[in-house]
Order: sequence, then structure tokens, then C-alpha cells
Amino acid sequence: LASSPASAHELAHAVIDYTVDDDHPDWVFNEGIATAYDPSSFVRLDFDAHAVDPRTLLISKQLEFKGGYEGAGLFTWYLLHRFGPERYRRLFRRVDGHAEVDDVREDFAAALGVDFDEEVEAFLA
Repeated sequence: LASSPASAHELAHAVIDYTVDDDHPDWVFNEGIATAYDPSSFVRLDFDAHAVDPRTLLISKQLEFKGGYEGAGLFTWYLLHRFGPERYRRLFRRVDGHAEVDDVREDFAAALGVDFDEEVEAFLA
């Protein structure tokens, strides 16, 4: 079913739609999870994704940044591998589609027990 990269990406969105009852998370997390599981995403990198600070992405419109999807995907990949899928799921379910950076800071503390800014700095290092 998901033999093309676009199919894998859209299949991830379908799973999100099926499993998340309420408002979708902010685009950084929504596109991040779909991009993280798209096998071709990181082959297309033509920029330094670590230079795309997740805090900047959270206050931007979805397509304002070249590489925004890939930056969101790399940050998601980092979080999944650092905290595991269960803890990431807790965070994903907390962050709503209209989150401000301060809301995400609170969600990180509640769901993961860590400081958002410290995690971003570790990701960017």
C-alpha cells in the first residue's frame, strides 16, 4: 500500500487521523511524524536541517521555511529515539493544533518530564 514516499507520508497522516480523537497537534508534530516515517525524506535534504530550530518552526506558517517538513521530521525522529514511542505518543496527544511555544514548553514538561528548550538545544548540537 505505501510503496511510494508520498503514500508512506499520507498513510502516516491516515493513522494519525484514525488514532487521535481530538484536535490534531501543531503542524510541526503532525508533519514531523509523517515525514519521520517517509523513507525518502532525509535523502532529499539539501540544507542543514539542524539549523531549522523547532521553536522557529512552531511560530511560523507551515510552508514558510525551506526544509520545514524535513526539520520537523528530524526533530520528531530525535524525540522518538530519545524517549521511545509511548512517551512520544503522550506528547503528541497533548500538543493541540493551535499551540504556542509556551504551550509546547508546558506539554514537554508534563508528557516527557523535560525542558523543551534544553531538548531543542541537545537536538541542535
